[in-house]
Amino acid sequence: MGAAELRDRGYAWLRGVLTPEQVRDARALVEDVVRRLDPPSLHAPEATPIAEGAFVTASGLALPGLLRMQPALEPMLLPARVLDPVLDALGEGARLEVAGALVSDRTRPFFRWHCHIDGIDESERMRAGHWPTVASLRRLLVLGYLDDLDEHTGTLRLLPRRVGEQTAPRGPLDAEHWPGAIEVRARAADAVVLDECTWHAAGAMRREGLRIVLVTFFRVANTPPAPFADPWLEAIDLPSRRGAH
Repeated sequence: MGAAELRDRGYAWLRGVLTPEQVRDARALVEDVVRRLDPPSLHAPEATPIAEGAFVTASGLALPGLLRMQPALEPMLLPARVLDPVLDALGEGARLEVAGALVSDRTRPFFRWHCHIDGIDESERMRAGHWPTVASLRRLLVLGYLDDLDEHTGTLRLLPRRVGEQTAPRGPLDAEHWPGAIEVRARAADAVVLDECTWHAAGAMRREGLRIVLVTFFRVANTPPAPFADPWLEAIDLPSRRGAH
């Protein structure tokens, strides 16, 4: 993966960034946190805090504070095969904003189309009717999958785009398919890197059990932090972790 690939299509699919053992260990560590939190549900129409660094949301149980809860997850949240190309794309001054996970089950329906421009919720932009032009790579989202994505777990859908193209939505946010969108059937251990302007959605889960995604956000040094950024992560020296895991 390189910066050119992200600029040309807004995403990169990295295969096999974790070992089978890391997938197993990461899953056990996240499941341990879920058991300790014991949330009443893994889905809620509005974000509901249940503990520090943990929220039940429309997308599932969001754990932006996961790295603090489970420091042993660092090698899986920041694997070299992800961190190295992300830093190549964003520059050595890049900062880590989130190191967490998203946990869902079959109670979560189709997760509507969304993107992460400036970390602002799409509903605010929809009300304002203003969608900015973003001319460079400023923020990257990494989705690290601990499950195979298929019709039972819910595939990732995304709309490829070139940096600088329009950022307005291409269809109704609740429509399961947009013209020009692609379906990504990633495997457990894969990661998908998305530019903040790349629209994406997720199919509903149709089997029992948990669907776990490791989630990290990175930004370039001269971009203001997103509203959801964790200040505790600012102190992490990302370049020192190149090739470390």
